[in-house]
Amino acid sequence: MGLKLPKKPSKELAEFIGILAGDGHISFNTDKYRVSISGNSVSDYKYLTNYTNKLICHLFNLNIKIHKRKNKNAIAIILSSKGVVSFMEEIGYYKHIVDIKIPDWIKDNQTYASQLLRGLIDTDG
Repeated sequence: MGLKLPKKPSKELAEFIGILAGDGHISFNTDKYRVSISGNSVSDYKYLTNYTNKLICHLFNLNIKIHKRKNKNAIAIILSSKGVVSFMEEIGYYKHIVDIKIPDWIKDNQTYASQLLRGLIDTDG
């Protein structure tokens, strides 16, 4: 498998950004180049390992790593890719603690905005 970046905006990409806005983290400005999405290892396991993994594979042609925290009900899916991190920055997505920047192409399109909300509600709703 090799990295494949989306060539144009899509509902799937908007939903992925919503998932990131909810429970995700991107390591911008570091040498780790990591995208991670965290959740409960019991209630969120299938959503993260099945649904979100398929979405990531469809969007970027990459597989995730699954990290289960010992002695905690926490799981994280991790995507290590400089290309994906750079791509997210290029399309205008940014998140740092509570400061989130959503790309204009999502804010200006009702369909994409709805998909972003779907991802956000699935993770934080």
